[in-house]
Amino acid sequence: MTAYLGETAVEADLTDAETVRDAVRGVDLVEHLGGIPHGRPWSELASANVDGTRVVLEGPLRRACDTS
Repeated sequence: MTAYLGETAVEADLTDAETVRDAVRGVDLVEHLGGIPHGRPWSELASANVDGTRVVLEGPLRRACDTS
């Protein structure tokens, strides 16, 4: 994972709400690039892609930062 000037890359379990909230503390912008594209059972896809996205979107809302 590459972080460019002024960026911080965070690798985390998208479904771990506490970790996600900690990762977005004090940031101005969140760019969510995580997930599982295909080839896994629905339960794994839903956990990462649906539940994980919900957690990522809720984290910044609780920390009052922008999302994209």
